[in-house]
Amino acid sequence: MVLNYLLPIFLSPTFVLLVLFFILFYVYATWPYNTFKKLGIPGPPPLPLIGNLIDYKKGLSNIDLEWMKKYGKYWGVYEGQLPVLIVADTKLIKQINVKEFPNFANRRLMPGNGPVMKYSLTVLQDAEWKRVRSYMSPFNSAYSLKQLCYLIENTSDNLVAAMTRYHDAGQYVDVKEIFGCYTMDVISSTGFGTDVNSLSDPDSIFIKNVKKFYAIGALSPFTLLTFGFPWFAFFLDRNNWFFNIVPPPVFNFFADAIRKVISIRESNPAESDKRVDVMQLLLKSHNTALDEPGNEGNIKHGLSYNEILANGFIFWIGGYDTTATTISFLAYNLALNPDIQERVIAEIDEIMRGRECMDYKAASEMKYLKMCVDETLRMYPPSQRFDRQAKEDIDLDGVKIPKGMCVQFSSFAIHYDPDNWPDPEKFDPERFTPEEKKKRDPYAYVAWGVGPRSCVMKRLGMLEVKFAIAKILMKYRLRPCEKTQIPIRVKVSNLTQPDHGMFLKLEARTDI
Repeated sequence: MVLNYLLPIFLSPTFVLLVLFFILFYVYATWPYNTFKKLGIPGPPPLPLIGNLIDYKKGLSNIDLEWMKKYGKYWGVYEGQLPVLIVADTKLIKQINVKEFPNFANRRLMPGNGPVMKYSLTVLQDAEWKRVRSYMSPFNSAYSLKQLCYLIENTSDNLVAAMTRYHDAGQYVDVKEIFGCYTMDVISSTGFGTDVNSLSDPDSIFIKNVKKFYAIGALSPFTLLTFGFPWFAFFLDRNNWFFNIVPPPVFNFFADAIRKVISIRESNPAESDKRVDVMQLLLKSHNTALDEPGNEGNIKHGLSYNEILANGFIFWIGGYDTTATTISFLAYNLALNPDIQERVIAEIDEIMRGRECMDYKAASEMKYLKMCVDETLRMYPPSQRFDRQAKEDIDLDGVKIPKGMCVQFSSFAIHYDPDNWPDPEKFDPERFTPEEKKKRDPYAYVAWGVGPRSCVMKRLGMLEVKFAIAKILMKYRLRPCEKTQIPIRVKVSNLTQPDHGMFLKLEARTDI
């Protein structure tokens, strides 16, 4: 009786179409999930459509360490439907980023870059990437940086003045916030000759806009749409829909600021030619022929206007958070390790004795401080992963990587691997003595990236960190307070950021 009632329903066109839809949706949602099984690569089981994205809620740093313990030095995951090989093996790191770099020269191409940001170093590929990078690299030379140190020192003095206001008011300092203002001021002055004075106005429009950029979460709707439905994301991007990695208001704000700087420089070329900042370096490389339609890829020298705009934006935005976070974690490590802080203070006092100002040479002599920076970057690498994409099929000592495969390198897994770093949870700058570095595989340290696509501005970043900490420790000692998180919590993000601030207190030195 029941069968006679249900049979017409089961045979109805509507029911058949509904069943067919769910079958096809399931096939679509799971079709790539045998990739790593075929390749013989272990990894966590994925969920339909979202793959392993739900695991990312634990934070990349935590989940990568968990997966390394379970699956070894490399494993396969699925970001939505995209198969991603995660690597924490030093031999593979060297092979992919150095020996086989021509096959892995490019990063994964993501949708949502927009009509201008597709010209940035983070997106450009092959010869176009190489050309643009060649015009930015000279800024990172010792010659350029020496001439800019007076700007970094001036901003460092402003940083100490801002911290003094907190000390005199008896307030704790959210060092992540104040170091963010410091790096914004350094980038603006050394990169664009612009004084934004964030240290005096932490609520400046520059700080507000850069925070909007970094507010995008690891599991935001944008991320889920991009990974779960990559074809739809590229469709929106190709058709210029409102679909951008960089929020349009943020890009427009900084793009307008860059255009104003360009306009000022072009109106006074004689004075502008004396400058050695990023903006002048890019403007000197401007080839107007590249701005003509149809010339992209045909001209092999110079930069287009859009390339200047996109990479000016990347410099302004990119150096803000990574450097501020590094200084913050270094301050935190020194506050929690007073014996190490005393060694840093002794070194700074000795080097600065008899000097009226801090300069490039003085910063270069601070070897122990650099060891502390390096160890901080080991424990808290700014980017928790970086990626490359295979152009062709390749077999790396039995690890088969097919064409188009995205390979990501887990900074936390590499830096906390006890095979390379005994007692990895301990802050120990002695790991970076010349003797210890010689003993260790050089590819066990990836804080700045590896190979030709490593961070183009790492020397400037190191200078910013050294100047900030040295200037502070010449007047104060850093101490934990009741608002200091111990241990510090890291946000769920691809960037290593302290969660809910990082508070320390300042203790005025009486031994100066």
